Amino acid sequence: PGISRLQVLELAADLGIKVHQTEFNRDFVFSAEGAFVTSTPYCMLPVSTIDQQILPNETAREIYNNLAEAWEQKIDFPWRQQLSRA
Repeated sequence: PGISRLQVLELAADLGIKVHQTEFNRDFVFSAEGAFVTSTPYCMLPVSTIDQQILPNETAREIYNNLAEAWEQKIDFPWRQQLSRA
């Protein structure tokens, strides 16, 4: 796994967030409560649409915010502020 993905997996374990890693198809994605992606330049970003279809976000937003806050505390850097400037 990539560095950012590994970081998210470790933080999820620390926060007691259950992670299930598997291959998935389109139907699975559209039935999910939400999604986010990880990348080195952006750490992680919530996914709001796929193929112009809006994904549900309430649960995903809470999980994203918890993970992002823990990440910022761990590295002592407010990386989400950088995203708003990009």
